[in-house]
Amino acid sequence: MDKETYPFPLRSEQLDFRHHEVNITYTTFCRLIRNDPTLDLETIDGSSFDKTSWVNLEKKGEDKVKCSEGVTLAGHSFGGCTVVSISGVPFNVHY
Repeated sequence: MDKETYPFPLRSEQLDFRHHEVNITYTTFCRLIRNDPTLDLETIDGSSFDKTSWVNLEKKGEDKVKCSEGVTLAGHSFGGCTVVSISGVPFNVHY
């Protein structure tokens, strides 16, 4: 990274890292909603949780949570910067 292209290289690296975090979080959440049997989740305190409360269908046969339409990202300060920068990058759904 040169200083002319990236005047704040640490900030650029932090932004790249945040892009990875958002991609990983979103794809993991989608896998949870789709009841992906290969998904292995752990809670911070090691307690169990009922995954089916997220994946059951509504009476109409529709998913309770729709993670593929109407998704809104918001952020404050550097989170806002992250959201703006992500908006101009094709989202990697196969992260």
